[in-house]
Amino acid sequence: MNRYLMPRSNRPAALGVVLTCGLGLLCGCDAINPRLIGTLGGNTTETMQDAEGYIGIVLMNTTTVVSQVNMTLTNKNGSFYDFYGVMLPYDSKSKTDHMVAVLECDLESVQLTSLIYDSGQGEAVEVQFDYGPFVNGQNMFCGDVIYITVAGSPPNITASIGVY
Repeated sequence: MNRYLMPRSNRPAALGVVLTCGLGLLCGCDAINPRLIGTLGGNTTETMQDAEGYIGIVLMNTTTVVSQVNMTLTNKNGSFYDFYGVMLPYDSKSKTDHMVAVLECDLESVQLTSLIYDSGQGEAVEVQFDYGPFVNGQNMFCGDVIYITVAGSPPNITASIGVY
């Protein structure tokens, strides 16, 4: 049997390293899990701020073909995102003919830009829209649900948008 004994001169240094790392991990855990130190009896503060609220976006496909809705979402800080949702044909037993998105109220505007659908012969047809954007504080508000419904049958498929 082999045993390794640490020289007595190194033991205080090793103990110091272990204690420092242990205390460092405890402090680091407070940054990762703010409630940890409070649970152990210390004082902690929450650093995450709650959202002002939420805006929902619901996409529904009532057609017999696959469709994709394209939108531009703009945040209050000026950043924007091209958002798209692909939905399978309507089926009363399926959950793939609609989509739901929940976004924070820092959303400045939502604009429906286009709709792409299957023509029935395997070709993609794109329909451009010139609807004005829904703007936060004007025609949409925190807590609202924006709904987009795709309806019709090829070649007469369109999308309608509204606020509930």
